[in-house]
Amino acid sequence: MSLPQQPKPAKLVIGLLMKDKALLEPLAAELASLFGSADTVSSWMPFDYTAYYKSELGFPLYRRLLTFETLIDQQELAAIKLATNRLEQAYSRNR
Repeated sequence: MSLPQQPKPAKLVIGLLMKDKALLEPLAAELASLFGSADTVSSWMPFDYTAYYKSELGFPLYRRLLTFETLIDQQELAAIKLATNRLEQAYSRNR
């Protein structure tokens, strides 16, 4: 039988979904101020698998993944989600 243990620090991966690629630079800077330096930034990927976000975000949509150098305490995931929700609201054009 295994015993419950504290989760180990984990790599933070944030997926960005956007229509306006120009938002990446200021958004990445804000994310870095919150979570430290990004150590990986993926290439742009088209996000054309579904029309689910079309009414909210427009079309075409693009995805990019960022990972961060500093490992996070997994117990901070809820607070991280709230912080990224605030950024999403700040960058939304239809607030």
